[in-house]
Amino acid sequence: MIKAVLFDLDGTLLDIDMDIFIQNYFKLMVEMARHRGLPYQDLPKKIMIATEAMIRDKDPNRTNKEVFESVFYQICEADPNLMAAFFNDFYKEAFPRLSSLAAPMQGAAEVVAKAFEQGFKVAIATNAIFPYSAINERLKWAQCHDFPYELVTTYENMYFCKPHHEYYLDICRLLGVQPHECLMVGNDVAEDLVAGEVGMETFLCRKRILNEGARRIKPSYEGDLLLLYRLLSET
Repeated sequence: MIKAVLFDLDGTLLDIDMDIFIQNYFKLMVEMARHRGLPYQDLPKKIMIATEAMIRDKDPNRTNKEVFESVFYQICEADPNLMAAFFNDFYKEAFPRLSSLAAPMQGAAEVVAKAFEQGFKVAIATNAIFPYSAINERLKWAQCHDFPYELVTTYENMYFCKPHHEYYLDICRLLGVQPHECLMVGNDVAEDLVAGEVGMETFLCRKRILNEGARRIKPSYEGDLLLLYRLLSET
């Protein structure tokens, strides 16, 4: 019996083209760094190096944030305190300006509300490579921020990233449920359907489907959020 519903964010609850978003995200960040006199020319490259290291890492004793910072501050010439302040200001002041690149997925708020109404534990299981401030901002864009989630996975509170099995098992531990008691909802075949390999039920959202050729396991269900709404209503 399903006890918890886990929602991916980008491409699932939030209608967004991540390629366009990332291009504009880095452009805005570089502009702000240049304005502040911080190293900016290789900033996106260095962030990606640290992010890739964070995604690969499986050390259960270091949060994703700690892994990111240990790599990034080794290769960044700027003072770590200055860069930490810069990132905080960027997500507070500049990041919200990217909202025009996204919109709520049709039925997003309704299906999240239905999951709560049916008594499930509800979590936002987005890849934990961003700080909470950035994830909560995107939840606002999806009009899904005003819900009492049991968990929102961020790089501050998680020790693993998608597509590692450990990411999903850690969510189970934090929610107090077993994998077979979870339904993972997402649009990325490579990152979200892997939840099925640890025993979760999976729902593949098809509108913004990613990595379809990477399918290793068949989803339990697939379709749009309207179908998911009906499925949850019958549970």
